[in-house]
Amino acid sequence: MYVVHPVAGQRDFAARVLDHWRLSYGRLYDSRRREALDLVEVVEDLEAAMKASEAIARAFPLLVYTSASASGGASYAQLRSKLEDDAGSPLMLMFGTGFGLAPAMRERADIILDAVRGPGDYNHLSVRAAASIILDRLAGRQCSAVT
Repeated sequence: MYVVHPVAGQRDFAARVLDHWRLSYGRLYDSRRREALDLVEVVEDLEAAMKASEAIARAFPLLVYTSASASGGASYAQLRSKLEDDAGSPLMLMFGTGFGLAPAMRERADIILDAVRGPGDYNHLSVRAAASIILDRLAGRQCSAVT
């Protein structure tokens, strides 16, 4: 997983938070969190993340853009099917903050993924909540409806 931010101060902040859980008191508090966070790398731009991903997977990642306002894109079922067909190919999901991603990121994407939609018009979720829902929809166990 890559945390990408062009501002050095934000990258430093992200690194300090990661170090708390990987190297400092947090490491003793919850070792499972440390193991997960050992997979996180903080980089300056998308190019650096893509290069690092390509070096690990030996294949160029499929770039997927989503946001709270994304519409007209692929459904979760469509993307899940594509991932099953291309098993082993790297995937890079791009998530933004409350301000969204720069329009250039949408233009770079190979696939636009529809936003997480709930009941009514309310669709504001934290990035953490949206990422959890999307990862579950794409890679979680598929359950049949309970009757």
